[in-house]
Amino acid sequence: MIRASNATGLPAAHNGCLRFTLPRARNFRLVKSALEKMQLLDGQVQSAAQDLRIAQSRLATAEAQLLSAEQRVETAETRERELECALSRIEDAIRKRLLGMKVDGKRAAVA
Repeated sequence: MIRASNATGLPAAHNGCLRFTLPRARNFRLVKSALEKMQLLDGQVQSAAQDLRIAQSRLATAEAQLLSAEQRVETAETRERELECALSRIEDAIRKRLLGMKVDGKRAAVA
């Protein structure tokens, strides 16, 4: 005849085995759960790292485009100064020619 050793009604012969097995199974579940969480977090970290690489690539592209735009602005500003200077010379030449003529179309003496 097997007699119960505790309130659970389990036989006394299995009582010690269950005390050893239950904490071990619980620990196994905890470790398994922790491992799954770590794997999930690892996936999230890898995803975040990929997002960071993409953002860095986009930033580098934007910086290159900005540098290119700045160079085009400098070139346009230089060209603008050159054209303003050329226009000023043309205006001066026109003034000299117009102011140097008389009403009848003959040149007057330029002092």
